[in-house]
Amino acid sequence: MTPSRKGCLRRLDDHTHIATEIRHAHQPAYAPTARSSGIDDLVIRSLTGPRAPGRASPDRRRGTSHHDSVSLNGTLTGDYHVAGKVNADKGLDYVFSGNGSIGPLGHVHVTGNVHSLGNVATGHANGLIVLSTPKGSLTLHLTGPEQKGFANLPDHFTFKITNSSGKYLGDAGTGTVVFVRDPAGTSATPEHGTFTMVFVS
Repeated sequence: MTPSRKGCLRRLDDHTHIATEIRHAHQPAYAPTARSSGIDDLVIRSLTGPRAPGRASPDRRRGTSHHDSVSLNGTLTGDYHVAGKVNADKGLDYVFSGNGSIGPLGHVHVTGNVHSLGNVATGHANGLIVLSTPKGSLTLHLTGPEQKGFANLPDHFTFKITNSSGKYLGDAGTGTVVFVRDPAGTSATPEHGTFTMVFVS
């Protein structure tokens, strides 16, 4: 049964709050109180290991060729739909388009797709999204946790920057995306709706 909009918004509020707490946990000036249960434990564990350095150095931004690690933090919202002919055995292709603010990039436009699991024993949902600004773009590969076949899209993914252009050429980085769709639906009942992605690095 498709969850109510009120239920989806409650889930979004919970995940956004958790992501905020995790982000504050990496900043000594704050004193967060982490909440964790179920899938949220996975998100917290994925973020409490060694962190890469944050923003790229000024020298990098002036055009030097070495690679720098960038920490992506922020929220994107937009619309999604299931693309192509529906065949649950092969999984479903969810296409996204939206906007938001991601530090240190600023205002970005996001496009991309994520593919759910079909008729397999176990596997990982995965996809690609592109964060674009007038100054350049970053391509992120998303990988979900291990799931059984025909599972819904997970509530979180890990990401890795796999391509970059313009001002961000050479940037690298990894992190987690807390991901909520409204309506959430099931892999057997394709839908369209809105999404929110909360990035934490």
